[in-house]
Amino acid sequence: MIEIFHPWVIKMSANRKYKDPISTRAGTLFKWGVKSGRELENWFENLEFIEEWFVVKRGLHRFPLVTRILFAVVPIMAKMNKIVHLRFA
Repeated sequence: MIEIFHPWVIKMSANRKYKDPISTRAGTLFKWGVKSGRELENWFENLEFIEEWFVVKRGLHRFPLVTRILFAVVPIMAKMNKIVHLRFA
């Protein structure tokens, strides 16, 4: 299982005028993103796509009410990152 980000999120994070303190401390650097986990099947012959789901949709109840309202008003915000289940055959 891996977490993927939509290419738009990567582009926006590269254009930010401030650095996210958590990402900076962790030393993360986002270079690329994919629109769907299915795209990863084309990268390797023995990689099989099983399923994917939006992180926010599975854990929506954990977010504060204001954030849940934001996700309802701006649905694209809830679709920025996914968990992808893959299998190496």
